[in-house]
Amino acid sequence: MPATNPELTQAPRPLRLWVDAASVATERPPPALLLTMTRSSSFFLPEVSTAEFERYLAGLRHLVDQPSPFTAPDTVTAIMDTVHRRMIRSLPNYRHNRDAAGNLICVPAEIIASAPILYLSAHVDTVPANPSIWTSPFAPHPAFEDEHQLVAQGVNDCKAGVATQLWLAELAAGGALDLQNIVFTFTFKEEGSGPKTGTALGEAFGSGLPAPTPGSTLLVLENTIRSESPYLPLVYAAENSSYTVRLTGPLVALRAAQLALAHWRPVAITPIIAPLSEWVWTDHPPQGHVCTAPPDKNPLLAALLAADRSTLLSAGDERSHGTVPSSIGLAHGSKPDAAHRLTLTKRGNFPLAATLAELAPYDYTPVKPLAQSVGFDVTERCASSPVGVACLAAADAGAVAFDRNPGASDATIITSALTPAYREILLPLVCGPGTRSQRTALPPRFTHGPNETFVKPAGRRALATLLAVLTRAGHVTPAPATRRDSGSSPTIPPSAHSA
Repeated sequence: MPATNPELTQAPRPLRLWVDAASVATERPPPALLLTMTRSSSFFLPEVSTAEFERYLAGLRHLVDQPSPFTAPDTVTAIMDTVHRRMIRSLPNYRHNRDAAGNLICVPAEIIASAPILYLSAHVDTVPANPSIWTSPFAPHPAFEDEHQLVAQGVNDCKAGVATQLWLAELAAGGALDLQNIVFTFTFKEEGSGPKTGTALGEAFGSGLPAPTPGSTLLVLENTIRSESPYLPLVYAAENSSYTVRLTGPLVALRAAQLALAHWRPVAITPIIAPLSEWVWTDHPPQGHVCTAPPDKNPLLAALLAADRSTLLSAGDERSHGTVPSSIGLAHGSKPDAAHRLTLTKRGNFPLAATLAELAPYDYTPVKPLAQSVGFDVTERCASSPVGVACLAAADAGAVAFDRNPGASDATIITSALTPAYREILLPLVCGPGTRSQRTALPPRFTHGPNETFVKPAGRRALATLLAVLTRAGHVTPAPATRRDSGSSPTIPPSAHSA
């Protein structure tokens, strides 16, 4: 098992969460009054103290110090072992189980059957990294850190979300918070092609997971925070479909299919035969996640449309079908019209029936099950859940904004595996403290690409917003003052990777 970071074995420190930033220079009301303010018609946003944000960052640093690409399952198992140990230590009264798919499920010993349940979720795997396309001084590992940012592979997607669950558990362990009907889940594999382990979670509702009660919410802690000040958190109550298929044939036929399938984007291609000549590779600027990259910035699309009958074409990796390939290889074949395997993905608001009809003329292979790729839209149902109502109040106050997820997450995977009855009850939402891609930054910072950057002020605001939402929804309450330690929280030592 991997070594444990000494920072993570310190005794929990007292917490001062319920601090109104506007009241810093004035006498602060007692915690009970602040809680009343949180539940009032206005949306009260607390301030996460510097010491407690450092506690969160210590956990995040430890997670990004352990690479866990989905292409190396042993590394994912190792980091899940770390998460498992920390959850047991923080919440000894919970039941902690690893299912057959490798997911970690942490359920309170007692569930209040008459109250809504909050299921938190984040995945521990990441996409693989290509260090050669990162911009110095940044690298996938070890992390780069300064006062404003933490840069590492997977820091946003989705280790910031994993760290959030660990942080909440540690706050409860330290006596700062009481948790009400909160279930913690960590998925083993969300990234890449092939089966997703969130399916096992969806199938476990009513057995390994408590059945959802009216008003229950699934909150997936993906990266949804805008990276520019004032760092507005986005809440996704709708999620795009994310279909991925493979076509096989000569480039002429694949090009014709690409032109006909106008909403599909190429993410990988490989010839079935070996090239007659050496590959000639051309590097292009990385574009990160395919769901947000403009089509004219996809070099594989341009190469596919320009290739002639004698060309062999290679780019991308089907296992990472969410990433735009940045290197394009060209070679000559021993004969014209050599067969290739082309991987295409379609992201957007596309119904399954129409997608199946669109694909009917082609002999295709789903890279992941199409029925698990449909997406969802529960915008009209947000008022059915206390968490949804709290998010609506936050939006009315300008503290968050609702949006549609341009990509896909475990929210779709988990809910697609629910029984129809449970799907009608459970409200899926996506919101977490990780930062979205920063395409216009210098150098650009990409999710599913180089220079992945967690913006600290954005993450800090997101954590405060999450605490306010969960408090207003009744899933989190400040513990009585008599249960808190007195004095200020000590500062966590800086990371060894600090700049």
